Amino acid sequence: MGYFKWLHLSDLHFRMCAGFDLDLVLERLREILRKVTEDGKFRYIFLTGDLADCCDYSAVERRVRELLLDNGILEAGGEIFWACGNHDIPRTLKHRGREIAAIRDRAQADVTFEREFADEESRQLLLGAFKEYYAAREGILGMKREREYPHQVIHSDPAEIVLLNTCLTSCDDEDEHRLYLCEAGLIRLFQKIRPGKPVFAMGITPSVFWRIRRGSGC
Repeated sequence: MGYFKWLHLSDLHFRMCAGFDLDLVLERLREILRKVTEDGKFRYIFLTGDLADCCDYSAVERRVRELLLDNGILEAGGEIFWACGNHDIPRTLKHRGREIAAIRDRAQADVTFEREFADEESRQLLLGAFKEYYAAREGILGMKREREYPHQVIHSDPAEIVLLNTCLTSCDDEDEHRLYLCEAGLIRLFQKIRPGKPVFAMGITPSVFWRIRRGSGC
């Protein structure tokens, strides 16, 4: 495995409040990125959430193209990965919010995606909030979902990419401290990682709780 460069950006919020000169900020950032790639372009760019602002995607594609895709900073065959942020989804869906509040009130150690959302109606209630995010991700970056599951392992070269959807329980202003992963199925996901390669695991919150049951094989 040879040398490669990667870039991590987060919380770009491409549509900001009035009075904030986003054009100036992004132009400065474009200049910095061009300068740091003078001796080699990026193999990977990792975007850990909140490209949209309050689920407003009106400026996302144009800004991603200006800043990253058309800026000459990505090497041939390079890839951009985008993990969902809490501002990338609508958080005011009442029925979904009630379902999530009930999960939060129960013991986190007992919560699993497979058990809580075993029926199709509950699963769609949870995942339906991500439609705009998945559509934008595929339309702009060509990133496709493998199946109806919130987390994903992508076999790239030279690295393995793990996308963790830490926004599963995002629905209110408590997100910063209440987003969490609590999923027995993650063990099976991690078993798909090819050995001997660098692994990048992407999520959007530092307050993630890993709850693995005894006997899970971890």
